[in-house]
Amino acid sequence: MDVSLSVSVATFSTVEMDLFKCWLKGVSAESAAKQRPEVAMYDWVTVRADTGDQYRFFELVEPYLQYPQTFVDQQVFNLTQQDRQGMIDSYYNFDESMMREVLGKQLTRSLRKDLDEVGEVADLSVQSCRRQFDNLKRVFRHVEDEEGRLQDLVEQKFLLSSPLAKQYAALVFITNNRLSIGKRSLRRLNLQCFMSSAHCFMEYWTSWKDEGGADQDLDKAFLQGVRDLRYQMLGSKPRMEELKGIVLAQGVPQPAFDTLNDVLQIGSRLSSSREWRDIFEDLMDDVIAPLQASHLGRNDFQVMVHVVRATVPALKTNTHEFLSCWQRVEERFFTGILEVVSLLFQ
Repeated sequence: MDVSLSVSVATFSTVEMDLFKCWLKGVSAESAAKQRPEVAMYDWVTVRADTGDQYRFFELVEPYLQYPQTFVDQQVFNLTQQDRQGMIDSYYNFDESMMREVLGKQLTRSLRKDLDEVGEVADLSVQSCRRQFDNLKRVFRHVEDEEGRLQDLVEQKFLLSSPLAKQYAALVFITNNRLSIGKRSLRRLNLQCFMSSAHCFMEYWTSWKDEGGADQDLDKAFLQGVRDLRYQMLGSKPRMEELKGIVLAQGVPQPAFDTLNDVLQIGSRLSSSREWRDIFEDLMDDVIAPLQASHLGRNDFQVMVHVVRATVPALKTNTHEFLSCWQRVEERFFTGILEVVSLLFQ
């Protein structure tokens, strides 16, 4: 018996990245075809058919892109290394407006169902929102609870470029700790501010520098040290009075010095997951807002912290116990606070 077969073979030696990005955004093949420069050189039917073929190719490739290590090793599609890396980074790229709406929340099915509302706010298609949501959830699940630095883990497991992997490390850190960035007082701040702040926390307040450490959660020994520091400093009225006199004498405004108390209080509450989640709001309401109400800014806070750090070791009211506590956490705590507060002063 004779059998007749129809075989269609499509080979793409290069990927039209502009067209791929249209597909990622949820732009229809019809609309994408109209945007192509080839429209001016070839007839519409040819351009439309070629665009449709490219879109079908992207749909075939997508399951591989969800697992980049599989994608770079596959032999099904004949792609250059440059195109493979370009497709991976483009697929995992994200819109800040969309990520700003979902970051800090639990990545649940319920939230995924509400992405049509997020799309309206961010002016994105539901398809694009779902891809970005699924990508974040996938990366988060594959690196959570792993030892090592988040950026390294993301690069190793998802083969993202270093800049993109660094961004995902921040997104995973915020997601893992469920840091709240949606409060009203924080709405004016962009996503980049929170990602940069996350990297400050990861750099100074986690245990990644310790053997077997990681930068996903706060260092428990560090948290205990900050609680002890708050107790030692604020619990000694003579020490605080001596410190205040010296700091104010060097030209630091009183309202700026007063925020030291709030900073130490915030630090002492970091061991509570609920309080830790609200750190951005607490810094904004308890530190930045009072400074702004007194017509003070970033520089005034920075000067206060620098003067305090230079003054404390030489106080006459110091004890061995206090100095030991100060030396354990002072640099990590105040450097982190200083950098994050500076970022929040947008």
